Amino acid sequence: MTQQEKNATPEAAQLLQTVREALGLSVAQMASALGLRPDGGADNIRQMERGKRAVSGPVAVLLRYMAHHAGVTLRQAPHELAGAEAQRERLQGGKQGV
Repeated sequence: MTQQEKNATPEAAQLLQTVREALGLSVAQMASALGLRPDGGADNIRQMERGKRAVSGPVAVLLRYMAHHAGVTLRQAPHELAGAEAQRERLQGGKQGV
């Protein structure tokens, strides 16, 4: 098992797929919307949705915003998504309106 697989959670994988489908985006379109590279972004999204790669960093933060826009309820944010949000807040010097 790779480190990426160890850090991946089924909740984050499900959230990514749910948000993508709620927005009516293909895997390639979701990769583009998240700013992933065209030559491998779709593969990264597929790996994240299958739980083979962690949803983390900027992708996790953008996913939270996309979920809000898509009307997807975040009942309990997966650990890595909550961690990304906390990191963003630290970098911005405290909690600000989102």
